[in-house]
Amino acid sequence: MSSSNLPESGRHTPPPASAAKSAPAKSSPVGKVPPYFIQHKRDHDSIQQLVLLSSQEFLKCLDFNDALLPSMIPRSLCDFFSVDGFLSLANGIAGFIKAKREYHLLCIYRFLTTHDFSLDFPNDDLLVFRDTGNNTPYGHGTGTRYRPDITAAFEKDWIKDEKGQLHSDWALMRLAGEKASGGKSFDTQKKNAATYLHYLLLARPDFLVAQGLLTISDGVMFLVGTSGVGIQQLKVTWEDENLYRFLYAFIYRLYDPSDFADPSYTRTEFNEETSEVTYTVRIGTKEHPGFCLIHARNPFTTRTHVLSNPSGVLVGPERRLTVLKEQLRWTGRRFDEGTILTKIHKQRRVPGVVQAVEIEVIEAPLSPEREKHRLGLRQMGSPFRSIPTAKKMLETLFDLLEGN
Repeated sequence: MSSSNLPESGRHTPPPASAAKSAPAKSSPVGKVPPYFIQHKRDHDSIQQLVLLSSQEFLKCLDFNDALLPSMIPRSLCDFFSVDGFLSLANGIAGFIKAKREYHLLCIYRFLTTHDFSLDFPNDDLLVFRDTGNNTPYGHGTGTRYRPDITAAFEKDWIKDEKGQLHSDWALMRLAGEKASGGKSFDTQKKNAATYLHYLLLARPDFLVAQGLLTISDGVMFLVGTSGVGIQQLKVTWEDENLYRFLYAFIYRLYDPSDFADPSYTRTEFNEETSEVTYTVRIGTKEHPGFCLIHARNPFTTRTHVLSNPSGVLVGPERRLTVLKEQLRWTGRRFDEGTILTKIHKQRRVPGVVQAVEIEVIEAPLSPEREKHRLGLRQMGSPFRSIPTAKKMLETLFDLLEGN
């Protein structure tokens, strides 16, 4: 008698014990988990069709002032408007922007010091583009093995590995892109370029917008991935007289992210051995140091990030903030996590339920109809693998499933 003929049994219901005895299930070896069941691969479904931008919409998105643009293309860059010359072109523009920014900052510095003002002169690092198609970047929480063909990072953020090759970890990247190759279709290349933005936004909680590109035989496709929204694109041919202007504006925004970055995050430390970045996060007017990213999901929908500081930060008597969780939520929803947790613990502390120490709702002007909810939580759970016995593991799983 098969389990499908038994009463009250279905696809997801285990057969009764009597049936299990009469028809013992055959065991099968545990193999590699199919890609669909790996969570971050399923999240690729959130990469929707790329939205086309006009040239005016593209420049408006970058919020670029044409007064910053040089009057003419330097002669030294005129021969690099091609797939093979792109890195030289991008690095030439990056060097020009750095030199120009330093000149303007020096002028401001001289003016202020002449008039008895003080100013800490910023030491801008050089942005460097490199071919990274043969190097897998480290430090992504999902463990992805994706390898962007083109990576841009500041000079100090390029690290030599044991083979002497330079690489930049995901948490240090400013841009990730794809280069056209003969073995891939255009649709595959475009999907790869979009996927790099997916992973870049997961790895960089301090980014609100990630930048990428795809270089192809007849031009460049600029990609802008916005948290909670999706990816927008502009394709420009190598012969287009505006290409230099667009590329200059695009690279300028890598130097000066402006509203593409979350100002409440400050990177304070990078551990080369673990590829772990430490942030100080501002909630309201309070600075909370020592937080590292432990989880990230769905960059183009809810965009959830969880960071932890096991040592905790004291914010009041017996109140300790050890976990930060932030998420983009639709505005106007009746319930939110912070309100629910506050009501649960209003009368007295309820054991087994995490407590919210800090609750902040932040406007998200780049993500229409969404707002960022940030929670500072007191408790931090232990890893599932830390459960000492198989019996206790099964009991924990049962409690988890019963609660859902």
